[in-house]
Amino acid sequence: MNGPISREVDEILSRCAPGLHFLARSRMVLPALLFLSAHRPLAFIIGQSLWLCTPLELLLPEAGLGDWAEFLSHPQSGLALERLLENSLVVGSSAAEGLLE
Repeated sequence: MNGPISREVDEILSRCAPGLHFLARSRMVLPALLFLSAHRPLAFIIGQSLWLCTPLELLLPEAGLGDWAEFLSHPQSGLALERLLENSLVVGSSAAEGLLE
């Protein structure tokens, strides 16, 4: 990724961290990664759809819909999120191997 775009994506991704932690806690990282890989071409449309749902943040302030909408509307967001999920999957599997030993 390019320098300025990478920083922008990283900044947005850090604000989306609670949703990623939820995926890790509920052991849904692999299904999320498969879903993301299959639907990456639709990320922009999904991001724009989330902008339409941002008024729901009045009811669910912890949802972070605006952050996710901004992130998914970025052209390189899908690749960055895919890499982050892959890294968390590798870290999680190595931690599980450590528990088995």
